[in-house]
Amino acid sequence: MDCRWPWRTRTLSLNFNLTKNRVDFQTAMGRFLLILLLCQIKNVTSQRIDRISCERKPTHTSALKTPGDNGFSIKILGSPPVTFYKPGHNYQVLLNGSYANQQFLDFMLVAVLKSSSNERQSAGSFVVRRLLKCPMNQNNRIVATVLEHPDIWFSDDGGLTKMFCEEPTNIEEVSAAGQPTSNTQESANHKKRQSSQCCACDVAKYELTFVGNWSRETHPKDFPSTQYESLLHWSDIIGASHSPSYSVWSYGSIATTGVKEVCEYGWPRTLEGEIKQQSRNVRTVIKTSGVWGYPNIYTTKKSARFSTDNSRPLVSLLTMIGPSPDWCVGIDSVNMCLENCTWLDSLDLELFPWGCWHRQRCHIPVEQLADLPQGCH
Repeated sequence: MDCRWPWRTRTLSLNFNLTKNRVDFQTAMGRFLLILLLCQIKNVTSQRIDRISCERKPTHTSALKTPGDNGFSIKILGSPPVTFYKPGHNYQVLLNGSYANQQFLDFMLVAVLKSSSNERQSAGSFVVRRLLKCPMNQNNRIVATVLEHPDIWFSDDGGLTKMFCEEPTNIEEVSAAGQPTSNTQESANHKKRQSSQCCACDVAKYELTFVGNWSRETHPKDFPSTQYESLLHWSDIIGASHSPSYSVWSYGSIATTGVKEVCEYGWPRTLEGEIKQQSRNVRTVIKTSGVWGYPNIYTTKKSARFSTDNSRPLVSLLTMIGPSPDWCVGIDSVNMCLENCTWLDSLDLELFPWGCWHRQRCHIPVEQLADLPQGCH
């Protein structure tokens, strides 16, 4: 495979010579159709790939890469739109310009492993011909370098990187931890767990910000008197990004010892230990310090960073409202993954108090405590 740049090309009829097989490409109204064939084989020619020659930096200029993509983007053609690939199938790859009459001098495309930033690491053995034939059992990035002017070139940024992941196989459904409460609650939990099977193939990074909206103005009824202002607090926030097969806590389900201690005493250590015991199901343990005193409980913000991936796309958090017998607020297994295989950009949630009633150890809305039936789970 010859990975050198064909810099002699200076017209709209391009020579793309990566396998010593000439492929001519015509450009029209800024659209550049590139059809590739990537075959997974161990030895396609007598020549071995020179990985050093595959560096996608122009050799004729010392100019640095221009940031951005200048409107160029990589697309995988198909109807309906192609999100995943099936190993061994052929796909058309389009290098697309977004401006009228947009032109370039040269380009190069490579497929690299999703998990590697080193393009010298093999993503399988590939031959570029006329179609993209996908490798077996790989999640890959298709990345492009475009030379628009002898000293102006773009690479990898924005639309010049395209994630292309293998189509997921059916995953065995795993029920949530804990015992079912009622048919209605269990059905809701089960549907939520099913929908949380994520098809996104990258990692999403988020910053969580907790804002306490608890003051005399927002909650005037029975707000604690001034002599207790120093005791008002949100306990340390504890939570995790985790898989559907693990439940940190859940509305209506039996509370673990760690959840009970957070809601009754504001102690996060036991729950943190429970989370860490589920290391295979947890990507990030989320922690922030608490907020004490009035008006700090509604003026001070607490932040923490976490990440999610396709096997651990859910987020759960918990904090105590203090002082209280066992009231807490939190989020339960919120799915950050979308059905179109992308991630939520942002999410605002309004939290309401729940009670962890120690006699029955249940999570129920505070206003329903008086009507709690015996044997609640």
